[in-house]
Amino acid sequence: MLLLMVAAICLSSVGGLSIAMVIPGNEINLSAGVMQTFTVLMSHVAPEIEWTVRVISALLLLGVLAEIASWIVGPSRGMYVTAQKNLLPAAFAKMNKNGVPVTLVISQLVITSIALIILTNTGGGNNMSFLIALALTVVIYLCAYFMLFIGYIVLVLKHPDLKRTFNIPGGKGVKLVVAIVGLLTSIMAFIVSFLPPDNIQGDSTDMYV
Repeated sequence: MLLLMVAAICLSSVGGLSIAMVIPGNEINLSAGVMQTFTVLMSHVAPEIEWTVRVISALLLLGVLAEIASWIVGPSRGMYVTAQKNLLPAAFAKMNKNGVPVTLVISQLVITSIALIILTNTGGGNNMSFLIALALTVVIYLCAYFMLFIGYIVLVLKHPDLKRTFNIPGGKGVKLVVAIVGLLTSIMAFIVSFLPPDNIQGDSTDMYV
């Protein structure tokens, strides 16, 4: 797991630095920086095969679609289990013959489509829309982490003898320290998400918040 984390950080850093080395900072399109970079490189290095940029774009699109599919399955499964416990309307617990919670997936589609329409039409530009969407994604993820850490703290305090698949070594004190540090870190990240970046100025700051 540690090696995967290090590899992810290194690969992400290399990708970001590659874009920064090719495209001036004030010209980078946050939602299409990768394709900007490939376009500039191909136009300078090998103009005769500049068509390969379209192929790369298509491959990236397929990768994004696969990633989105995995994002849809995770929340749908969690909400399905919640519906089974009668914490959501019974309609959300119904599955089709292929084992897919259709009502949940359609609900996600509607909510996501509305959010995308709002972000696209009120963002004031590609970069602003991208920044707002990114911050919103972080905030939504952190809400889940809040519940995770708070739930873990409650379990450690009220059910210390409950059998678990994995136990943090070091006793109750270490478990509480790890959970509290994680919770405080998540709270800090949540607050920072509402602070507009330095490159946003004027009325755009209010729009971002």
